[in-house]
Amino acid sequence: MLRSFYACKPFISIVVAVSVLTGSLSVMSQDIVAADDITGGASVFVFRESRKKPQEKSGGRGARAGGGGGHSASASKLQTQLAANRKRHAAQSKANAALLAKNRTRQRNAKIAQSNALTAKADTFLENNAVDQAITNYRDALKQNPKNTDASQGLSDALTAKAVQVAGDANSAAAIPLLEEAVKLDPRNDVAYAKLGHVYDGPSRATKKRCR
Repeated sequence: MLRSFYACKPFISIVVAVSVLTGSLSVMSQDIVAADDITGGASVFVFRESRKKPQEKSGGRGARAGGGGGHSASASKLQTQLAANRKRHAAQSKANAALLAKNRTRQRNAKIAQSNALTAKADTFLENNAVDQAITNYRDALKQNPKNTDASQGLSDALTAKAVQVAGDANSAAAIPLLEEAVKLDPRNDVAYAKLGHVYDGPSRATKKRCR
């Protein structure tokens, strides 16, 4: 009987090995699939796990793409902030312009007031026959306010008075520039026009014409 057992032992070992290999192959065949080799056209086996990984990666991309909503919300928030900043800057610019206009008006009013004060001072000098001081103050008044008609007319009268002094009895030609400025400042200054005619027609002019 032992001889029979030892004689069958190799056969039994083969049967056990085949059964083990068959079980292993049945398990592995579920995880292996056939695919065509692109380069050679031959059939090769790949694991099913490798087919699952691309799906998982694509799922990850989809999740990241879905997260774009957060970027959109951030962009919208930035646009809102920018609009608020522009509105605030516009309001500040408007306030600055209003303040600047107010300051200019105040400065202009101050210059007008100073011009009027200088004109009144010049009038006093002219009444007291202080012609030079009157001319100086009238000119300063016009620098502060060129549209001060009282100062223009006062300066015209003061220049005419100065021209009469300069012309003297000989009607000197040195009075001509003063009289021309006087009639330019006040075209209705009849005294300046008359004196200017006297200077042009005076003895000194006639003497020069005879000498020529």
